[in-house]
Amino acid sequence: MLDDLLPSTLFVIGILVSVAAELRLRRADTGSFSNGCITAAGAGLVFVACAAAIR
Repeated sequence: MLDDLLPSTLFVIGILVSVAAELRLRRADTGSFSNGCITAAGAGLVFVACAAAIR
């Protein structure tokens, strides 16, 4: 059960981080370095979740 829960949790967290970065970008006039890092972190979490699910 833990094997199924970990990738799902990582995937949901990655999506939430990406959505949070998108909301921050919409509020700001220009993109900043921190928003780029947040977006990259969200994408990385989704990638790790997919890799863990395939494994």
